[in-house]
Amino acid sequence: MTETSVIFDAASAAGSAAAGYAATLLAQLFAGYQSVQKQNFELLKQKTEYLKLFAKIQEVCGAIRKTPSSLSSLSTWKEWRFSDEMILEAAKRSCSSASPIPYMNKILSEWKEGGVYALNDIPEGNLASSAKGNQSRSTYVSEAVKTANEKTDRERYYARLREKAQSVADGFLAKANKN
Repeated sequence: MTETSVIFDAASAAGSAAAGYAATLLAQLFAGYQSVQKQNFELLKQKTEYLKLFAKIQEVCGAIRKTPSSLSSLSTWKEWRFSDEMILEAAKRSCSSASPIPYMNKILSEWKEGGVYALNDIPEGNLASSAKGNQSRSTYVSEAVKTANEKTDRERYYARLREKAQSVADGFLAKANKN
């Protein structure tokens, strides 16, 4: 015997008004349960679509870590009403960047401000060629991204210098310890 049948049997014993009330209450409870299940299904479906799109972005840009902030960015872009194709076009443009997700966000923000929501609306000078191989690909790089990339390049340069200086110092230290 289930909990529902026990409640219904108890309400029936108390009278038809109580049975009607119990039936109404159970119907509302069941309707609420179905509503929650439907919402959960829709959320899981949306999450699955986001993860599939993120996997496509990873294919285009390489090894991008799946973090809560990157998934949040993806959710924001979808809220801005960008299609998967537009998001992937932004990924193609940002794949040469040191930080593709922030670069994609910058590109999509600029497109949103400019009302660019379709591939056909992208100005021709800013089109990225989707062809791979020997053909060269032109990419649009905003000033903010150029500055960020220059900073990253500088940091890499100085890190290499530090490593080289450390290895030279280790060599001199080894010679000094021999003597």
